[in-house]
Amino acid sequence: MSYGNRVASDAMPEQETAQMRDLPPPIPFVSLFMRQTYALTRKHVIVFARNRGSAAVRVLSTVFWFLLGWLMLFAVNTLLGSFTALQEVRNPAVTPLTGIPSFNSDDYASFVYAPAPADGFRPSTDALSDGDFGTLGVPLGRSREELERAHAVVRGVMKGNKGKELLPSHVIGFRGPSAMDDWLVANPGKAWAGVEVMSPSVDNTTFVLLLNATKSRKDIEQSFQGPVGEAVVTAKGFPMQVAFTKAIAELALGRSLDFDVGVQHFAHPNPFGTFTLKVSEKIILPTFFVLAVAFPFTMQMSDLVYEREIKIHQSLRSMGMLESSYWASWHLFHGIVNLIVSLTYVILGLCFGFKTFAETHFLVMWLTVFFFMLAMQGFAYMLSTILSRSSRATLLGSFVVLFSLIAIVVVQIGIPYGSPTIWLKSDQNFYMNCTAAAHRHLDTDALSPCDPNGGCEPPPD
Repeated sequence: MSYGNRVASDAMPEQETAQMRDLPPPIPFVSLFMRQTYALTRKHVIVFARNRGSAAVRVLSTVFWFLLGWLMLFAVNTLLGSFTALQEVRNPAVTPLTGIPSFNSDDYASFVYAPAPADGFRPSTDALSDGDFGTLGVPLGRSREELERAHAVVRGVMKGNKGKELLPSHVIGFRGPSAMDDWLVANPGKAWAGVEVMSPSVDNTTFVLLLNATKSRKDIEQSFQGPVGEAVVTAKGFPMQVAFTKAIAELALGRSLDFDVGVQHFAHPNPFGTFTLKVSEKIILPTFFVLAVAFPFTMQMSDLVYEREIKIHQSLRSMGMLESSYWASWHLFHGIVNLIVSLTYVILGLCFGFKTFAETHFLVMWLTVFFFMLAMQGFAYMLSTILSRSSRATLLGSFVVLFSLIAIVVVQIGIPYGSPTIWLKSDQNFYMNCTAAAHRHLDTDALSPCDPNGGCEPPPD
């Protein structure tokens, strides 16, 4: 037995030596690295192609943000372009004045006036009678002749109203201006205007027009109309003024008049000179530029955290995966995606006609965006190492994008570029500040030389 054991022990080294001779030679590190990198990258591409929804969101998200930014810029500039006061007007259009509107409801009045024989008086006849004054008689400080002339003016306005004659139910009279004011306060928004007629004599008849559109305090919480503006004066003030002026003239001349009145602005140049007031692309679009170019950052970070969350990374390491191959495959795959997204970014900017893209060399613009995305890619890899769940990666990515938006807004207002710098040098070279400054100075209206430290000085006069 001892002899047999000695023979077996002598034979084992010879068998191990034979097995080692049959093993393939070890694969060189470079060859193993290339093989694993290729296999892992191919795996990323297959997963990317199978998840068509995620792939479409990554590549086409730029279209959504650019379209949204273009619509926002178009809407704001269209609104500004509708204001004639901000344009050069050589031949202003004439706006014909309409008549005083008549209301079908008894809760509203075309206008209220003073003085009248009684509060709440409805001028239904051409002449006043003794019964119209009731027991109170003529208001204090007025004469009956003055009230009759005021009544004649009001009746002239009602009959001569352009478009449709006003009915007595559309007009309310008050004994004095204080009673009229109390009614207007108690009934906000229910009268087109208030008029006080003063007529010491036929040749000296005038009126005061009340057009305050502010509602009472109790209605401010529900709705509020601002003070009298151009629209209120044009719609209410001018028709009332023309109607009462015409009625007073007819009373003085003793005959009817027929004329049309229109409103026309004075011809005026552009108040801003040769500059057309428009919201610059640098005010609205940078926000959407940042969202378009930073959106892949969150998804890249989620990719890495998700693989570690479902133990794929750990399983591949147990089968001999090199860490260098793992990270190289992700860098290569995300770099290709960033290349596609950056090209889409610049091409869409040219298609939408944004000034920053149209007046900048294609290669310069593309390199600016692509290098920024590569920097964000490395930043995503660094943050992914401290996270254990993909949901947290999405949340952290959203916070980083929000900080990026704040950074680019700060840059747009001139801090630290274009103003005395009070920040540290390292803050000036933060990834978003550099990209924001690049976008700002790629615009031909903001070209200025930049110093080696990252700041930009205004061009010399």
